[in-house]
Order: sequence, then C-alpha cells, then structure tokens
Amino acid sequence: GPDRPGADRKPGPYRQSERHDQGLYLEYWKRLRDGGFIYPAPYSRSEIQVAAAETGVGRGSHGEQIFPEILRQPPSSALEFEKPGKMAFRFRVPDASILFDDVRLGETGFHSGRDFGDFLVWSPEGYPSYEFAVVVDDHLMGITEVVRGEDLLLSTARQLLVYEALGWKPPAFYHCALLRSRDGRRLSKRKGSTTLRGLLSAGWSATELLNAMDEGFRNSALLDSISATGNSES
Repeated sequence: GPDRPGADRKPGPYRQSERHDQGLYLEYWKRLRDGGFIYPAPYSRSEIQVAAAETGVGRGSHGEQIFPEILRQPPSSALEFEKPGKMAFRFRVPDASILFDDVRLGETGFHSGRDFGDFLVWSPEGYPSYEFAVVVDDHLMGITEVVRGEDLLLSTARQLLVYEALGWKPPAFYHCALLRSRDGRRLSKRKGSTTLRGLLSAGWSATELLNAMDEGFRNSALLDSISATGNSES
C-alpha cells in the first residue's frame, strides 16, 4: 500500500532498482538457494538452443524455448554462491499441473515442464528477474489482489511456484481481456497503436473507452473511429 502518516510500515521504495540497491531481494534469493529450488545457469542463448536441438526439447505453450534438463545443475551447486552476483540462476520447475482460480476466468492451469520450463530468477546482468521480484514486492507490500492483462497468465503460474517455495500465500488474481484490433492483434505501442492518453486527448471520454474495453472492440464503427484517430496522430 502507499506510504501514509500513521501507517505501521512503509513498503517503499517502489522502484525495483532502488529495492535491489538496498539488498532487499538478496535475503529471498538465499531462501530459494537454501531450499534447493534454484541453480546456476551460465549458458548463452545459443548454447541453450543447441542443447535443446540435440535433445529434442521443444517450445512451451507461448512459443518460448523450454530450458533443456541436460543443462540443469544439481541443487547443491547454488550453495557455492554466497551472493548471485552476475550469475544467472533458474528455478527448477516440477513436472506438475499448476492450477489457480482467476476471478474473471475461473479455474486456470498450466503444466510446468511442458507449458514452460525452468525460468530465470536472477539475470546475468546482476538483477532479479520479473517473476522473482514481483513476488517479493507484492508480498512485502501486502498486496492482496493483482489485476493485470491475460497475457500474463503464464507468468502467474511461474510466480505461484515462487510463492510456494517461499511459503507465502499468493494474492487473488484478475486477468483482464486484452484490447485488440479488428484483425485480432493485441494493441501495442510497438505496432503503432494509439495510446489511451492519445484517445483521451482526441476527445474520447473515459466512459466510451471503458465501454469499448467491455465489448472487446467488437463494435466495427468504434474500431474504425479509433483507427482513424490513430492514423491522424501518426
């Protein structure tokens, strides 16, 4: 929650870079290390691809290369490190179903080892990964509900493994439908999509935009109008 007068605790700072500089994530990296959940993975992307090709390891449900088990290190290998430094560390995923109840979608699940493989918890640049840092941040800040796009459902499955490893209760999750163009593509700045701020500046009301999101942009007239707005700004 936000810092406020009279609060029992102040969960800030809020920038992950500042939290990293304060050593906040190190304690929880050590807990994963001591529990045998992570291992050092000093491999380049090309080395991972070669090992995957040689052992017939495919890609997960989102097209991401599954990390080859042949490159896994034993759990004890992480104990050689007092700090992660600039060594990459991966979370050893079980061969298991990861199920959770999404507030909007109901029961949702993935199979770790098939839909996704061992994932980074610490990068070779010396920083905690998103999957690791967001779990630590949300827990320490007392977050009880997480609302985000449904493109992060797979990330939720990974994060639930981290929650379990650290012995923490996860928050409730609500994954929103994504805004898409008429051809079904996800709206994104990289593909020239108009920003919400741009639409508001062009005269769209917040109510109109919320209604558009609720309809999933099925209204062709609305799509044409928004598309014209985007073209006029480009």
